[in-house]
Amino acid sequence: MAPKEKRFPLGIFIYMICFLLFLFIFIYSIYVYVHLERTKQAGNDEIERFLLDKTNIEKIENIYHFQSKRPYKIVYAKTKENEERILFIDLEKPLDKDAIRTLDRKKFMSQQEIEANWKESCHDCTLKRSQPAYINEKPLWEITHEDEEQHYFMTYYSLEDGSLYEQMKFTRKYRKKDD
Repeated sequence: MAPKEKRFPLGIFIYMICFLLFLFIFIYSIYVYVHLERTKQAGNDEIERFLLDKTNIEKIENIYHFQSKRPYKIVYAKTKENEERILFIDLEKPLDKDAIRTLDRKKFMSQQEIEANWKESCHDCTLKRSQPAYINEKPLWEITHEDEEQHYFMTYYSLEDGSLYEQMKFTRKYRKKDD
């Protein structure tokens, strides 16, 4: 009688394939996350160097990224004369003074004022994110929030007078299990 051949069990092979597939997906998702975070911050150093070296900007307070039809970096900064400025930098243009629109911050509402006005009109809402925006060459403030019915909103207010510019409402097709 011939000895039986030992076969590699099919179950172990399937488990190994599943484990390797899971490991690949896990590593790939970490790679994508890191890449997206780096992309979001890409260009900040170059913009900072340009503004500090080639303009009268002395101190950069915040740099935001905003995507409309075109990508923008929105910079809150102070000049050498200690004047507060908002700079809107079009990332599709070469980085020079023509790509930058500069506004005097004193002429516009602050983040705190816009958020306070929003909170008065939306008592039971939960703030998710708040940042400057730039749509159709208008300086705006974007407030992302949920209302008491868990509808998700992106609301844009004018930085000039705090008036509502645009609002998008998103509803869930499916409810959470605990709802």
